Amino acid sequence: MKTQNFIIGILLYSFSFAFAQYTNVAIDTNSSDQTEVTIAISPLNSDYLKASWMDYRLGGLWEPGYAFSVDGGSANSWNEDILPDSGSYNKGADPSSAFDNFGNAFYCYLALATISGERAIIVSRTTTFTPPFSWKHTKVNDSNAIYTDKPFMVVDNTSGNFEGRIYVSWMNSSQGVFRIMFAHSADSGKTFSSDIVLDSIAAANKAGAYFTPPPDIPSGNPSPGVVNGSMPAVGPNGEVYVVWMDVENVTTHNGGILRIRKSTDGGETFSTEALVDSFTWDRGQWGNIDHSNLPSLAVDPSNGYVYVAYKDRFPDPDSLPRIKFVRSTDAGNSWSQTKTIGNLGGKGEVFPSVACDAYGKVAVTFLHKDADDSVDCYLVESYDHGANFRSPVRVSNESSDPENTPSQNHHYQGMVLDDEGNDYVVWTDHRNGNADPYFAKVNTPPEPPQNIAPSVVGERKHPRIDWAGNPETDIKEYQVWKKIDQGSWNLLATTTQTFYIDSGELGATLAEDCADCIPLYYKIKAVDLADNTSDFSSEVSFNVSKGQQKPGDLDLAATEASQTLPDQYILFQNYPNPFNPVTTIQFGVPEKSNVQLIVYNIAGEHIATLVSGEYPVGYHRVIFDASHLASGLYLYRMKAEEFVQTCKMMVLK
Repeated sequence: MKTQNFIIGILLYSFSFAFAQYTNVAIDTNSSDQTEVTIAISPLNSDYLKASWMDYRLGGLWEPGYAFSVDGGSANSWNEDILPDSGSYNKGADPSSAFDNFGNAFYCYLALATISGERAIIVSRTTTFTPPFSWKHTKVNDSNAIYTDKPFMVVDNTSGNFEGRIYVSWMNSSQGVFRIMFAHSADSGKTFSSDIVLDSIAAANKAGAYFTPPPDIPSGNPSPGVVNGSMPAVGPNGEVYVVWMDVENVTTHNGGILRIRKSTDGGETFSTEALVDSFTWDRGQWGNIDHSNLPSLAVDPSNGYVYVAYKDRFPDPDSLPRIKFVRSTDAGNSWSQTKTIGNLGGKGEVFPSVACDAYGKVAVTFLHKDADDSVDCYLVESYDHGANFRSPVRVSNESSDPENTPSQNHHYQGMVLDDEGNDYVVWTDHRNGNADPYFAKVNTPPEPPQNIAPSVVGERKHPRIDWAGNPETDIKEYQVWKKIDQGSWNLLATTTQTFYIDSGELGATLAEDCADCIPLYYKIKAVDLADNTSDFSSEVSFNVSKGQQKPGDLDLAATEASQTLPDQYILFQNYPNPFNPVTTIQFGVPEKSNVQLIVYNIAGEHIATLVSGEYPVGYHRVIFDASHLASGLYLYRMKAEEFVQTCKMMVLK
């Protein structure tokens, strides 16, 4: 039961650190390769996930592989398949996926015409997330091109004027020109608008130049450039952004530019293009991992901030690849200074994917190659809208070696977030001797509480500890730990507030030169909804006179309460404690509130409901009779509005 889990979480706390390993799930492990894996999450139910990838199991060219989980991605919950041919088109590469607010799941990919070999962009849709799957297909692009590449899709789930619109961007090449193309659907993918050209550039004339210009640029003889790697994203007001890489006619590899355009009318028209950042471009190889400079884009649903992550080799193609990050706080009009995130040494990082939630969290996942050529998936998070990032967290629990797998290209991986602190990461993993799509659900532990401040309150001087609230959005509670003199640390209480008053101690002082005093020490841990606990905060200390140390003087508290009204919710330590068989519990409410006060045993089982109802502002007492209980440790928990606090008491017979 939920209450039982809460109580047990107080006692059976776990230790999670930045280097914790997370459960890795092989979505598909057939003997062929699967690459370029991406992921989508349903806005209606965060347990509904869809992963997509390029699948080579049928031999020859790629097929559109995919899998659904309706259980949050847990092991054995993925149902995988290959998308059926879409009419006169088959095969499938460069996958991306999305869900909408109306129960549809979508799959966008690059397909080939069965007869002519023409490349087309297809969006397939389904409302069945468990077998047997049923798909309907729509061709997106209406322009003919010699070469079409790297489609990406996004759906507007903002509940605004353009809710449900599907946006797709891609690259095509014809008649010596590269173009970034765009189209939208206003009917859940049944039909698409005419193509819009967002950017164009004279095409390079060498094989493979659709990712980057050729590496052998003659000095003083500029090479034709390339545009590719476009990605759309939707802002909180339904605005649509598209970012892409652009390499102009240059004589050095430092000519890479990230550009962006914005639409505020549902993708009908776009603003003029703006510069996001510059980069040093290349198309590198890590064994059989082929990595390029494709950017990743996300828009903060809480404030409209725009985030871009990309790979860079500054200052030249021989430099180690690193993940760079920039953000715009003014709807793409200006951009922050570039941050290097990850930066784990070894042989660098590639394949960035950026995502954000509705509460200021920004996360970037990437692959890292160590000095011994082993490759792992990592994650780095920010809890202040991308202003600062924490240390990277290793996601993969086993390194892989792409040197010993068949040669297959893959240029990106994926990640999505929910609003409960979870990161859902997918990447291509080589641990089984070939390329497989892997998944991990990551919930990193909170940071230790900061700004711990001691003070003394009331006429009889109770210790009070204050701290800054954690920035994580999934904080459930804080644990208050206490040590007396040279004794051991013990969990004193839990609270949802960012302060604690130890009403069981009086006569406290912050003075260090206290003769004949007993020192008291306190420190705090944060606990999130997944019961991950932070490291301890720094310690604060008090001194208490030996003659005044009396646990739980409620007569004193009552005297103070008669003189003042509480300005915040508070639950006092019971008095006496230990007790046999009767004790008094006091609490305070700063306004008329519905209050529950419940006693549990250490197994989380309900013992007694002492209070359940509305109480006026002020301090209140309740007597608890434990004559029917055995000796042992018990817990009492107060809940009033958003305030929740739990304390321990001891029956001693």
